[in-house]
Amino acid sequence: PRSRGLGDVYKRQRNSTHTSTQALQLDFWTAFVEYCDSVGTTLSLRSPGPRHWYSIAVGRSNFEISLILNSFEGTIRVELYIRGKDAKKNFQQLEAHKQTIESELGCPVEWKELPDQQDSRIVLAKEANYQDREDWESQHSWLKKWAENFHKVFSPIIKKI
Repeated sequence: PRSRGLGDVYKRQRNSTHTSTQALQLDFWTAFVEYCDSVGTTLSLRSPGPRHWYSIAVGRSNFEISLILNSFEGTIRVELYIRGKDAKKNFQQLEAHKQTIESELGCPVEWKELPDQQDSRIVLAKEANYQDREDWESQHSWLKKWAENFHKVFSPIIKKI
């Protein structure tokens, strides 16, 4: 596994002023990146930050895979996040391939056009408490698996629309 020098990034970020929630989120994402490095991944990962999301490029601007920690709902999730002035059109073009996408993913996903907002999402969520450090490896494994699947399935389609 390659080394990202996360220890130094982690120390710098942990030394700044974060809330306890931000510090926990930074710990979670740092451990996620380290987990992916240790087991190997096809994803291009960046340095983690102290926030409830972690973004992964999917090969085209205005699209990204977002990994989300949601303590209010008690979930973690993987989503294809679609933004920008063409978000609704792009969402609808993807939704036209819904059956193929869900078949290739191997599961149904939530198609959230979000009509009252500019952006749209395609979501897969799992009940989980990211504050439970004892469960992190399981959560990291699930996030990695589905982020890789989302990337593999969505990236070729996104590049064509």
